[in-house]
Amino acid sequence: LSLAALRGAPSSAVTARAISRAMGYLRRVQVPCTAPTATRFGLPFQGGQPANPLASVQALVGIAGTLPAPSVAGTSVVGTRCGDPLIQQVSAYVARQVLAGKGAIPSAYEDGAADWNATAAGVVGLAAAGAAPGAVTTGIRALGRNVNAYVGSGSTASPAAAGTLIQAAVLAGAAPRSFGTGRTNLVAVLLATQRR
Repeated sequence: LSLAALRGAPSSAVTARAISRAMGYLRRVQVPCTAPTATRFGLPFQGGQPANPLASVQALVGIAGTLPAPSVAGTSVVGTRCGDPLIQQVSAYVARQVLAGKGAIPSAYEDGAADWNATAAGVVGLAAAGAAPGAVTTGIRALGRNVNAYVGSGSTASPAAAGTLIQAAVLAGAAPRSFGTGRTNLVAVLLATQRR
């Protein structure tokens, strides 16, 4: 998110250098092209560690640009190669994670569990990058079936989750005021979390 914030800041030599350094760091720690396909192009939380889906989707949001992102037409990332741009490589990794999980990025902390936060951020990142429309659709549909598992409801609703899901819905072309199989009004859920 820091990278996304820098991209949204007024242009200056200082911000340009900071963005360049951040992108260079991500390139250096990225899982190499020689890795197995499942982890190829992913990003770790720290250099020398294995690819992590959550770290990769968070980086993709920053690489893709500022938030809120414009809704853009998607392009395929199938056949992404070693010499392709970082945004395309990380998008390919995130798309593989979404599609392999039938719409849910797996949790890095609990075997067999879905990470709905990573999935929503992945949809935001892919849509903002204009990449992998099939993975965006698959991810947003899975999120639509699991709104309560991710956002909660009533007094247990998470404003951060609701806000992220609103952004994912808008970027994926879904209606945030009638979202998913339960036709949840995510805007109303978010507003109900305000403390007075």
